[in-house]
Amino acid sequence: MNEHTVLSTLKKHIYDRFCNDTSGHNYDHMIRVSNMSIYIAKQEGLDPFLPEVIALTHDYYDDKLVQDPAKSKQALMVLLKQVCFNNDTIDVIINAIDVISFRHNKEATTLLQQVVKDSDRLDAIGAMGIIRTIQYGTTHNRPLDETIQHFDDKLFHLKDLLHTKTAQTIAEERHQLMRAFYDGYYNERDFLKHNN
Repeated sequence: MNEHTVLSTLKKHIYDRFCNDTSGHNYDHMIRVSNMSIYIAKQEGLDPFLPEVIALTHDYYDDKLVQDPAKSKQALMVLLKQVCFNNDTIDVIINAIDVISFRHNKEATTLLQQVVKDSDRLDAIGAMGIIRTIQYGTTHNRPLDETIQHFDDKLFHLKDLLHTKTAQTIAEERHQLMRAFYDGYYNERDFLKHNN
């Protein structure tokens, strides 16, 4: 299997599938998670190829993004087979994707799973996390206060749920940036309440 060819094929397919997404789960998100997975894998002593593959495909059958997750999952398995992964490796990839979601609350039990899960969570916090949260809220016509509530409901918890030391270090600054934005939002929104 030529890893470069596999990655090029997957990137083209993922671009075609997600390039028009406006909810914060577009191709750029997949590439950021992929690049972070490569970085964390190297820092943690893991070969970066499978983390990159999993990161590129991790939203392929996300039930927030597709109408029929089971059908999309099957389609991904066919795609992985077409780019020459064997059944055992496909199982490893699918099992890793299945533990990434925050909502499904499944534990990442291998370093491979932890690297990609951490990478996806890092893209949900900091400056990118702020932008993606607003994108998602706008796409789903949520009021701004309801969108900002997502910080309390999920985003502020992510720093303490990371597995790898590398991700934990990166998360510190991103968490503080997100906290400053959140506090600034409420300070500006309520300014006249406190100054009249």
